[in-house]
Amino acid sequence: MFLSSLDLSELADPDVAKKCKIVQDFLKEAKKLCTRYGYLKLCEMANGSFALYYWNKKLDVIHKNETYLLILETDQGVLDKLPGVTWRVFEEVDDGNSIYLASDYSLVGNQPNIAKAQLWFKDKGLSDNKEYSIEPAAGKRSDCQEDKAAVTQDGQGDEEQLSARQRKRRNKKLKKQAEEEEAGRKRAEEEDAGRKRAEEEEAARKQAEEEDAGRKRAEEEEAARKRAEEEDKAAVTQDGQGDEEQLSARQRKRRNKKLKKEAEEEEARRRRAEEEFAGRKRAEEEDAVRKRAEEEEAARKRAEEEEAGRNPAEEEEREKLSAICNDFEHFLLVEASVFISLIVWIISFFYWQICRIQEA
Repeated sequence: MFLSSLDLSELADPDVAKKCKIVQDFLKEAKKLCTRYGYLKLCEMANGSFALYYWNKKLDVIHKNETYLLILETDQGVLDKLPGVTWRVFEEVDDGNSIYLASDYSLVGNQPNIAKAQLWFKDKGLSDNKEYSIEPAAGKRSDCQEDKAAVTQDGQGDEEQLSARQRKRRNKKLKKQAEEEEAGRKRAEEEDAGRKRAEEEEAARKQAEEEDAGRKRAEEEEAARKRAEEEDKAAVTQDGQGDEEQLSARQRKRRNKKLKKEAEEEEARRRRAEEEFAGRKRAEEEDAVRKRAEEEEAARKRAEEEEAGRNPAEEEEREKLSAICNDFEHFLLVEASVFISLIVWIISFFYWQICRIQEA
């Protein structure tokens, strides 16, 4: 209580005043158990999602529509006073200054703070992006009011009409979502096409630069060769004679330079060929390893399939054996009962005969 009512202008130390200001802001935000951090976490919800939020000593249903948060209105007093209210704007929750929306996210025209609601509606840019107007026309009821009227009419409910309107709104929402997804897909395709064109243009530019560089090197070599030939001619024709030794030395130098260059190019070609051969060999080895892995996997699958096929066969064989054993046991029981009955009959017969003999 002391920090919340403290006058920061009376504090001499600016650092202390700054810290007290932070604590006061936190206490002010936590008055209804909602801080700035909690609000930012709620804003990270996906568009169209719902969540249960415990704050202000009760549970509320939070819904995110586009860029703003809504609370499902459950206060029966507000619902009785403002028919058609479904949502309350979370950012504008305040005693006596709340903004109420209908089920289709349009403004409820008979709410107390209609001017504030219209200003908030315009600030969000909804008046330009939605098909409904800010101020509802006279005699026009919202979808929620029509649904309630259809349900409560004559104590019954025109469920078919209500479900038809609900299906219509749901189909409209699904159509809008499908159009947005299609537009997003087209934008992604256009971006991919633009990126591919940029890559192709960059590759063409690099190729053109390489061709220009190669052409310039060829022209420079050709110019150097021509200068060397002109120098040779000038050396031959100087004073009507030619310094043959100097000419031959230059020729040998150029020949050696040419041979050295050819040898370097041959070495470079040989290295490239070796690298290509090594790359092909590595690719073949990787392909062989991959094929072996595929064959092992196929063999494992075949073994599993065979095992799976054997298991039912063994189970069926066990069932047959069990049935045979059961039949044999039944047969033995029947035979034993017949045999016992026969023995009892024989004993009874002999006993009767003995009794007759004794009587005689």
